[in-house]
Amino acid sequence: MTSKEQHLREPERIGDVLLSVQASEYHYCSPKITGLNIEEYSMVEVVIRGPNRKLCRPSDIGVDGFDHLFQEYATSPVATFVKLADAKRLRKAIIEIKGGETNPQS
Repeated sequence: MTSKEQHLREPERIGDVLLSVQASEYHYCSPKITGLNIEEYSMVEVVIRGPNRKLCRPSDIGVDGFDHLFQEYATSPVATFVKLADAKRLRKAIIEIKGGETNPQS
């Protein structure tokens, strides 16, 4: 396992969607420090995997109002330097649309 892989957080399953919120020296976040609690970051990197496991924008899974946070990197949408408060609002919106339990993906 590489140093980068050791600092990845498990994606969270919300219904049929995986929400990945990452922050470390290897991610688009602030501060660019590895090993902090997620609450200690002001900005994070966010990725959503839809039911087909493809990377997607929030609108692709029925969540409106957050697509502006996502850019295309090599044709895959990634949200970079997202305010932690916005990432939390996105998570809440996904839960409202997808419902059900949330669980870390194992």
